[in-house]
Amino acid sequence: LKGNQFVILSVFMEDNANITNIGLTNCNIGERQVGEMFPRQTFQLERLDLSCNLIPGEGLVHLVNHFPCKLVALNLGSNMLEGDGTLALGTLIRSNTTLRELCIRDNYIENEIYFFAACLAVNKGLEILDVSHCGLGDAHAGFFSHSLSLNTTMLELDVSRNMFTDLAPWVKIIFENKGLVKLNVSHNPLFETEGLGEALRLNTTLRTLNVSCTSL
Repeated sequence: LKGNQFVILSVFMEDNANITNIGLTNCNIGERQVGEMFPRQTFQLERLDLSCNLIPGEGLVHLVNHFPCKLVALNLGSNMLEGDGTLALGTLIRSNTTLRELCIRDNYIENEIYFFAACLAVNKGLEILDVSHCGLGDAHAGFFSHSLSLNTTMLELDVSRNMFTDLAPWVKIIFENKGLVKLNVSHNPLFETEGLGEALRLNTTLRTLNVSCTSL
C-alpha cells in the first residue's frame, strides 16, 4: 500500500464498524503508516495481522497508545520491533486483559525481553504467545520460566527456532505452570537434562510438547 491508498484504507476502517478482522501482511507498512492508522477510531477491530512489514519499535508505540479495545489477536511477526518494540509490548500486556493471541516471531527482541517477561507474569488475558525465531538464548530462558510460574492464563507458548541449549528452565515451566497445554521448543540446540520425565509424569495439563530437531 502506498501514500493515499493507505490513508483511504485507514479512513474506511474508521468509518466502517462492520470490519472486525483485517490483514495487512507484506504491505510495506512502517512507522508513518502505523501513526496514520491508529489515532483513528479502530475500536471495532478484533483481529489484526501486520506481519511481514517494516514496523519499528517506535511505530509500535503508536499502536500501544491507541490500542483497539476489542482486539483479541495481534500478529506482528517479521517486522523490525527490537528493543523499543519489546518495551512497548510489555507496557501493553502488563495491564491489557482483552488480547488473547500475540505473535511477535522473527523479531530480534532479546535486548528488552526481561521487561516483557516481567509484564507477562502479571498479565491476566494472554493465552497464546509466539516468540519463535527472536534471537533468544539461555540468558533469556530464566525470565520466561519465572514469569510462567506466576502466569495463570497462558495456554500455548512457542519458543522454537531460537538458541536455547539448556532444557532446565522449560522443565521448570512444565513442573510449575498449571495451565499450559502446548509448548513448542523445537529447532533449538537443546540437550537432555534431568527431570524432564518426572515433570511430564506429574504434569496434568500439558497436551502437546514439541521437541523436534533438538539434541534430546
